[in-house]
Amino acid sequence: MILFSLVAAVTTASAFKVYNQVLTDPGAISAKFGSWFFALLAALTFAVATLGINVVANFVSPAYDFANVAPKTIDFKKGGYIAAGIALILYPIHPWTHNLKFVSAIGATMGPLFGIILVDYFLLRKQEVDVDALYTEDADAPYHFQGGWNYKAIGCALFGSIFSSFLPTFGGKTFASWGPYGWFLGVIIAGISYFAINGGKSPYKK
Repeated sequence: MILFSLVAAVTTASAFKVYNQVLTDPGAISAKFGSWFFALLAALTFAVATLGINVVANFVSPAYDFANVAPKTIDFKKGGYIAAGIALILYPIHPWTHNLKFVSAIGATMGPLFGIILVDYFLLRKQEVDVDALYTEDADAPYHFQGGWNYKAIGCALFGSIFSSFLPTFGGKTFASWGPYGWFLGVIIAGISYFAINGGKSPYKK
């Protein structure tokens, strides 16, 4: 990812040096090439790069996510079909292109989850994980909580999302300035809330 970012930065800077324009779209840069051969080569390169990145970021990850939701009934292949099906439904709508609020809200929602994970792992569990207990359905297992759900964590994530996603995105001009800091607000607020609601003690059964 660092190399990809470096290549993007160098390409944009080089294009500005040559064309005196800030061109962040690779297609716009290749369109200025005087040679059809180099333009075609650039287009093929972009296509392969886009395909490779999207397979890793937008297919493999959600396929495993769906498989982990119900591992008894969904394997990686079925998870991939589910992810592909959702993508085909959403593609004509393009919510990520036509509605930047949609993208911002989804991205900022990750902040509260990250904050809870940090607090839970480092502060409450002291970096100790019982791996075998993660995969048991025993009601006495340390990670069973209430029927398999950690409602405290869910509640804190939703609470943090109010400040990271909902208010900056849908709260109007009053909270619009929070937008660039929404992710960080979610991390801090959800993390502190989760620590406080557990009284600074591990929520897991011994």
